[in-house]
Amino acid sequence: PMKETHFLHKWALRRLASNDCRALVFTSENTARMNRDKLAASGIDPAKSTVLYRAVEQYAPGEKDPSRFTILFAGNGFYRKGGVELLKAFLRLGREDVQLWIVSSLEVDWGVVPSAEDMEFVQRTIAGDGRIRLMRGMAHHALTQLMRKAHVFVSTTFSDPFNNTILEAMGCQLPVICSDVSSLPEIVQHDRNGWLIDVKNKSSDMIADEIAAYLRKLMDDPGELARLTAGSLQMVRERFDLRVRNQRLIEIYNKALA
Repeated sequence: PMKETHFLHKWALRRLASNDCRALVFTSENTARMNRDKLAASGIDPAKSTVLYRAVEQYAPGEKDPSRFTILFAGNGFYRKGGVELLKAFLRLGREDVQLWIVSSLEVDWGVVPSAEDMEFVQRTIAGDGRIRLMRGMAHHALTQLMRKAHVFVSTTFSDPFNNTILEAMGCQLPVICSDVSSLPEIVQHDRNGWLIDVKNKSSDMIADEIAAYLRKLMDDPGELARLTAGSLQMVRERFDLRVRNQRLIEIYNKALA
């Protein structure tokens, strides 16, 4: 990143503080909060900041396997996004009427560096359990079709600026089990369209236990699954619908040009 002492950085802040800049648009309340104090300290009016959520495409649910409850994980940063904890939770279920689809390259990217034991556990578990299916290098349109066929999306990420995949899963009317980091509480409302798990200062096993408990609730209670599924569709239509986004964009431009 550019140093704050760089003349271009200082020039950019002056431009943002000037009347030439009418609005600063953030994609979440969380990112707006993260930047508000520093911008204000640079003389930029906090009233310029506004939030515009991204829109997501919406799909009807597809045909789901009636004999197996399908859990979906998608993310190349497998360890950072809670892949180890999901595998542990899956094993804790101890049931044959469930399957886990993993769309990932299993890479180590940033934020979480797994131990050699964790990496060996992942490779051994995926290779040795016929209920687990690993898919690498999947095209986006194919992932969307998988989402339509799954029952729940799980991603207890430890670090994420804005998890677009969770939003896309909601667009396919999936309930979500995820962590409460960063902007995720703005996407998933606890007990409305899924459940949020606090992953800070918890062991991997503690997180896995919580995931497993929520998965059991969905597997054993069709009414609960239907309620959270409907909640995802409602959340998308209220906050992440293309029409809602476009109307908000019009309001931002109208205010800036008034």
